[in-house]
Amino acid sequence: MTTPDSSMEQRSYPKPDMGLPALATTDRPAEAAAWDMAQAYSVPLKLEAAKAPVVLPGSESTTQPAPAWLSKTATFLQPAPPWLTVDANALDLVPGLRVTEVTFTVDKNEWLTSGSLYSLPVASAAEKA
Repeated sequence: MTTPDSSMEQRSYPKPDMGLPALATTDRPAEAAAWDMAQAYSVPLKLEAAKAPVVLPGSESTTQPAPAWLSKTATFLQPAPPWLTVDANALDLVPGLRVTEVTFTVDKNEWLTSGSLYSLPVASAAEKA
């Protein structure tokens, strides 16, 4: 049974347990771990494909071999500094995430954490068999 004042109580919840660090594999890509972390901490995440490498002038080969790693740009938008919004270990638990920039926009009062997310290509069913 609740009292009329119970809706005004403040509660403190523990931060979610993200588990142990895991390797980025074809069965569990790094993107899934990034989305898990973003959802656990209620932080908006934006993943975009990385820009294609620039072909150098004078290079003889027009076709490049497929990269062994996939790269995406990961952007987290936070209302407070990332060290207050997300547990410090949570970013380390996302395999392949390399934070390269933390910026603060005064007029929007928001923090932007961005970096690269490296992962292995997802294997097809035929490759797994």
